[in-house]
Amino acid sequence: GLVAYKPGYNYLDYIQLAGGFGFRADEDATLVVKSKGEQFRARDFNYKIEPGDNILVPPKEELTFFEVFTTALTITTQILTIAGVVLAIVRLR
Repeated sequence: GLVAYKPGYNYLDYIQLAGGFGFRADEDATLVVKSKGEQFRARDFNYKIEPGDNILVPPKEELTFFEVFTTALTITTQILTIAGVVLAIVRLR
């Protein structure tokens, strides 16, 4: 949301005034865009917020069902492979 400039406020103060970080907010990717166009990652930003500056909080990228499924399948396959190798080693003894 839009928030009027308040002297002495930092980027987190403005985010709180706008309602805080939502559950989909990518807090680590939050940017401070200065009025002259310079961009800074907010968490590394130690400068004063000035009139005309913008704070952008992008949404987290949502994973598709296919991405979640393939990741889960890969992990399951790796676990079963390790279990199979361990079982084969135990049977050899």
